[in-house]
This record gives sequence, C-alpha cells and structure tokens, in this order.
Amino acid sequence: MHRRRRTSALGASVTSAGTSTPEIPLGPTAGELTAAHAATVQALAESEARYRLIADRTTDVVVETDAQWRITWISPSIHSVLGWRPEDVVGRVALDVVAPADLAAAGAFREQVTASENASTVECRLLTADGGERWVALHAHAIRLSSGQIRGIVGGFRDCQAEVLFRRAATTLSATNAILVRATDEPGLLASMCDAAVAHGGYRSSWYGRAHGAEAVRFVAHSGTVETLLGTLVQRYGSKLLGGGPTGQVARSGVTQVSGSPRDHPEYEPWGSVMADLGVESAITVPVFVDGVSDGALTVCAAEHDAFDADAVQVIEDLASQVGAGLSRLRAAARLTRSLRDQALFMAAIDQSAETIVITDPDSSIIYANPAASVASGYRFDEMIGKNPRMFQSGLHDRAFYEAMWGRLSGGQSFRGVMVNRRKSGEIYEEEATITPVHDAEGSLLAYVGVKHDLTHQRELEAAVTREQVDRGMVVDIMRQVRPTDSIEATAAALCQAITRLDDIDGAIVLFLHPSGVVMPLGMLPPHVTPDVLQVGKGVPLADTERLVEVSSAGPWWADLADRTGPAGLFPEVSDLMQSLGFTATGYVPIRWEGEMVGVLSVATQSPSANEWFASRLGVIEELGTFAGMLLGESAARMVVQERERGVLRRVIDESQFHPVFQPVLDLVSGDVVGYEALTRFDDGVRPDLRFATAFEVGLGSELESVCAALALGEAEALPPDAWLSVNFSPSTVIDGTAAATIASTSRQIVIEITEHIEIESYSAVRRAIAACAPARLAVDDAGAGFASLRHILELEPDVVKLDIALVSGIDHDPARQALVAGLCHFASRIGAMLIAEGVEEPGELEVLRDLGVGHVQGYLIGRPARVDAFAAGA
Repeated sequence: MHRRRRTSALGASVTSAGTSTPEIPLGPTAGELTAAHAATVQALAESEARYRLIADRTTDVVVETDAQWRITWISPSIHSVLGWRPEDVVGRVALDVVAPADLAAAGAFREQVTASENASTVECRLLTADGGERWVALHAHAIRLSSGQIRGIVGGFRDCQAEVLFRRAATTLSATNAILVRATDEPGLLASMCDAAVAHGGYRSSWYGRAHGAEAVRFVAHSGTVETLLGTLVQRYGSKLLGGGPTGQVARSGVTQVSGSPRDHPEYEPWGSVMADLGVESAITVPVFVDGVSDGALTVCAAEHDAFDADAVQVIEDLASQVGAGLSRLRAAARLTRSLRDQALFMAAIDQSAETIVITDPDSSIIYANPAASVASGYRFDEMIGKNPRMFQSGLHDRAFYEAMWGRLSGGQSFRGVMVNRRKSGEIYEEEATITPVHDAEGSLLAYVGVKHDLTHQRELEAAVTREQVDRGMVVDIMRQVRPTDSIEATAAALCQAITRLDDIDGAIVLFLHPSGVVMPLGMLPPHVTPDVLQVGKGVPLADTERLVEVSSAGPWWADLADRTGPAGLFPEVSDLMQSLGFTATGYVPIRWEGEMVGVLSVATQSPSANEWFASRLGVIEELGTFAGMLLGESAARMVVQERERGVLRRVIDESQFHPVFQPVLDLVSGDVVGYEALTRFDDGVRPDLRFATAFEVGLGSELESVCAALALGEAEALPPDAWLSVNFSPSTVIDGTAAATIASTSRQIVIEITEHIEIESYSAVRRAIAACAPARLAVDDAGAGFASLRHILELEPDVVKLDIALVSGIDHDPARQALVAGLCHFASRIGAMLIAEGVEEPGELEVLRDLGVGHVQGYLIGRPARVDAFAAGA
C-alpha cells in the first residue's frame, strides 16, 4: 500500500503510520551545490537518522509537534506506556490526550515551554487507549529559527505512575504522622486523617467506619465525595446495605481489600457501581487495630485505575497501623484524664455552679464561697472569708424569721426560704436559700452549707412575661379598632394614637420612605407637637438609605437616642426632636408591602429604664409593623408611584417638554376653515389623555392644562386672526379660576371645551366660572358618550356641542348612528348651539353628515393636527 509522506519539524518524511525515514529537503540542484553545502546537508540527514533510530529504541516516549503543538511524530514506545499506536495520535493536538483534571496544569506547561529557552518538565495524567489515565513525567523544549520564532516542539515523557502513587501514599502517611503528634481527641484525629488523604495525598475521597452490630456500619469521619456516595446508597437501597460494603467487610474480617476498579468487583455491589459513578476507579480498605482488636476500617479512593500497587498498599497499611497506635494513645490519655477529673469534679462543680454556695464552720464563720457568691453579693472572696453571713443581711427580716431558721438548723434539719439580702453596693436582692447542717459519722457538726439562687433574673422574666401578655392583648385591640380612613395621613395618626396605649410607649411616628431619599411623616404623636420638621408632607433628610434598608432586613430594632453612632443616626432630625421632647429611646420596625419596604414605624419611650425591656418587646413591635403594612402598605406604595409620576410631570412642566398642534374646523356651508382646536403633544410620546389623567391624580392637572393652553395661545398668534381657537379645560381647572387666568390676555376669540371624562359635581359652580371667562364661548366635548348626557348639555347651556367620534365613525353605514345624530342636530338647533362632528375620516361620512344637517366638521379628512407653521396666515 502506498502511504502518504509528509515532512516533520526536523526535516524527515513521516508516513501516516508514524514511522519516518531520512529525506533531504528540496533545494538547489546537485550541480549548483558546493561540496561543503552538500556535506553539511548530508551530515544533518545522517544526524536525524541516528536520532530517529535512538528514539525508536528507547523505552521513553519521544514526540515532535509543530509550533501549534500538533503531533507530527511520536516514538513507537507510546504503545507500551499508554496503549496507543503512533498513528492514533499523529495529527492530534497534544492537549487532546491530557486527562481533563490536568488540562489547566498542561496549559500552564505549554505556556512555559513557549516562553522559555530551556527545557521544562511537569507531571500530569495522560489518557490511555482503554479510557484510563496514567501519570507521566513530561519534558519539552522549543526549537526556534534564527529569528527566534518557534519552529516546533521536541519532547518526551516517561511512565511515572508507580512513583506518583507511592509518593502520594507516602505523603498521606507523612501528613498523618504530623496529625498523630498533635491529635488530642479521636474525632479530630480521624477527621484530620481523612482530610489529609484528600488534601495532601490527592485522593478522591476517604472515610473511616466501624462495624455496628451484625449488618450496619457507623461512619465516624470522612472527606471528599463521601456524603454524596452515602446519600445515594441510602436513597437507592436503604441504610442496611451500608454494612455490606468494603468498610463493613474489612472491619469484621480484619483483611485488607484492594479493588482496581470497584465496578469490576461483584462483592462490592451496589457500592462498586455508585463509587464508579462518582469517579472512583480504584479503592483500598484496610483494617485498623487498637491494642490488637479490630476497631474499624479506613477506605481511600482514587480517580485512577490500579492506584494501589504493592508499594502503595504497604504504605496505606503502615498508615492504618499508625492510626491504631494513635487511637490507643488517645484512649489511654482519656482514661488518665477521667481519673484526674473525677478527683477534682466536686470542687469544679462547686466553683462553676451558677448557684451561690457558702460554707461556714460550726461557729458560722465563712470558710468557703464560690465565684457565684461574689457575683451575687458583690464581695470579693477575701472579703467574705472569716466573716459571719449576717454581713449580707438587708435588715428587712424581723427577729422571728432568724429564730425560726436557727430552730430548724439546731435540730439538724435544713432550712428553705426566700431571704432578702443586700449587695455590697447597697442594692436589695432576693435569694431562694437552702441551708443544711453537715455532720460526721459520730454526729458532730462539721459545717453549714448554704446554697442560694438569685431571684433577680427570675423576677425580671416574670415581669417580662406579664408585660408581653398585656402587650399582646393590647395589640389585638389595636388591630380590632384601627381601620383605614379616607387618607393615609389620618389612618397613620389613628394607628399612632392607639399604639401609645401600650405601657411605657409614649409616642409613635410613621415615616414614609420617599423616592427622593427623604423620610416623610404620615402621622405622629404626641399630637400637640407639630414642629416644622415633622409637618406632614415635608420630607426629612435620611442620613443613609442603604444603611436603613440593611438594618431593617434583620427585623425590628431599638435605638438609644443618645447614641447617634447607632441606628438613631439614620434619622438625625427626627431623633433630635424626640430627644428634645424627653424621649430616651425609639424602636423601629420596617413597614412592608408585597415584599418591598415602604416605610418605618417608630415607637418612642420616655422611660429611663427602657434598656431593661427593649429586647423582650421586639416581638410586639414586629407585630405592630406587620399590621401597619396591612393597614398602610398599599396606600404608601401608591404614594411612591404617584410621587414618581409627580417628579416626571414636574420636569415636563418646568422644562416645557411638550408642544401644541392645531386641527382645523370646517364650515360645510361656506367651505371655509372657521376655527382651530388646540391639542397638546408630549415630547416623550406619552398619550395626552393618559398624561393629563396622571397629572390630576398627583395634583398637577390644572397647572399642566394651564401651561399647555398658554403655549398654544402664544403660537396661535400666527393663525388667521378671524379664526376662533378652541382650548381644552377640565371642570376643575375652570372652577378653580385657572382657565380664566390663562385666557385673560388673549384678544383672539376663544372657545373653552369642557371634556366629559371627569364628572361635574356642581353645574352652578361651572356656570359661574365660565361667566368669568367671558367673552369666551363654551363647548361641550364628546357629546353622546360618558357623562355628556342631554342633562349635561342642558345644565351647561353650551355655545358649541361636539359630537363624539364614536357616533361619527362609520355613520355612512349605520342607520342607528344617523338617527341619533339627526336628533342631536335638531336638539342643537333648538338650543341655538353650533354642532361640530369630530373624527371625520371618510368622504362617505362627510356626505352623510352634510345631509343630516351638521354644519361644521373636524377630522383627518379635513386636516390632521399639525404645528402652527402649516396653518399660519398666508401660508
């Protein structure tokens, strides 16, 4: 068979099978070569031939690649190392045969070879032909042209599997020896040993287990992927099968087990399959003996096939022997420690007891007092020794109390009762005391032992429980009584008023988080305090919004008003005010709606001892915050949206982000344009009806209508002077006088269109306001839809009635619409009003309207709304 030949990086021809023969590169003809040149070429060819011959015979693998690390030639010894034939890898990129786990290290090695003039070496795993991995020691050197450019790579590798496996086992043994020296307890020793096998030895996982009964195994330490392994086994097969794996077998038999591949050992099932699924390709389980008795088994798992040869097995067994010796040492030390501890147990129990223990001699002189006695009384140990216990007396017990106590003690009985004593500081406190006389075997009195329990904390807890019960009852009453009102401000005020009924809660404020970064009070108490800084609707600067959200994420908290470095510093002006009013501390709880924080509920106290009950009342404050969220959250969230919209509208108004357009009105009798309707278009493309509706929701409706109308009046100066101009105003803008003020300075004939989208509550008020706009005429817009009923038109007595576009559209094909418009034509003529049909877009609609008696029309068929330049006089 003829095989394709190609030239290698060193100038030899390479067959597709990977073997090569010397070949002289093409160049000048023989006649043109000098004798010296020919000799040099011949010497190079012979040198390479010798190199190939040596490479073919060596047990190490020699490899050549081009500058891109694509293999151009490799020695036949690759078959004995990795199982590959040369032709299997020639033409592949070198990194293709690197194990995935070592790709990063191989990539770094490649960069090092490319950048360095010297040969570089690295240990890594290469893929074998049967799908396994094998450790090799790889070295390479870059071949460069005279220009320094890389021509190719020459390198090689040798099998170092046994070295790596032995070194890894030895490293684990060394690390464990260091652990054995430092170990102070069994769990720590076993856990550190397993960690060392994974972290220092590079194994995939390791665990230690003990046989538990006839079938089960108890795993006491592990590292690596063991939790996943055990969890998978229990989930699939149940916990009983855990005892049938290698750990249970070895722990009971005391014989080491080694598996080249767990999946190939039927006795390991189902362990073997699950281990293989988790990347374990070989494992060893060795018994651990403590003082000649099997204690358990150590398992070490590797990601490579046959990772445990004879040398590695010997090292791991040595490791198990060392662990057994370490466990023996720890247990001996533990037995000694227990013995010593038993001797000191009595004194340690007394010294560490939370109860006060005082021992006196038969003459009632104190001979011992434990540390708790010093804590309770305030006296040092040396101040109590040799003194009589009456040094603790408060003077609040009468003579009869002590006579009764000594009567029992003298009779050999214990005394139990509550004693009111006095600390060194003078503070009175209660103790529940038991005093017992101690006698020897002959009945002689040796000592009195007093065991006392400080009731101070218990009394505080009892008070806290009582307070909590009262608080929760009050919270329930607040939830029953406080209901939403017409405004969020009034609701917040009612909530704050109710909260002050809680004991020691003297004030409350709801602080709404404004989108601009300030807090805005919605309600506050005491109600008679209304300084400017807390007026409803006025924002208070928030020191750190992010910090507030961070603090609030943990729930409610208390703040000492005197400590401005803490949470009280988040609201400096509010805190200043509260402190000036005599408040000592405030509690804060976030108010949330649909998961978002919309405000803060703050309760305040004037109690000087607030720090004593802060913590116990956080739960009650949290309940109040939850209720505040239900009560105020939706309204507060709506305010957020409205304030955001208000900010947008404020910019639209202040920066005049709009412009007027004009639409002509045609007289069907004369054919002349007799008037124009002024409309508004917003620069951001928002529909005018939506923009004006939003403006009225946030209280800027009249102002927006006024500025839009004023700009239209100014630009309308360019329109024909004899044409009237129609401008749109809502009823509220007319009633509040804004409309009259807006048109007052114009000399043009004006028609005020009142839209029908907002219901008119007082027709008389509109009529009075329209009279103030004289000589402007009045038009009712969108007649025939919504609120614009016949009564609506009759009440306002308009000069112009504009038919709604819904009546005009398609009227040429709809007899019902024709009949209704005919009726409105008759109605308009009877009241002396001009009738204008809006929305005329088709010639057929125009003809029908003309036939029905409509005198004026407006719509796209007549002219689209346009800038004033399109209609200017003389244009």
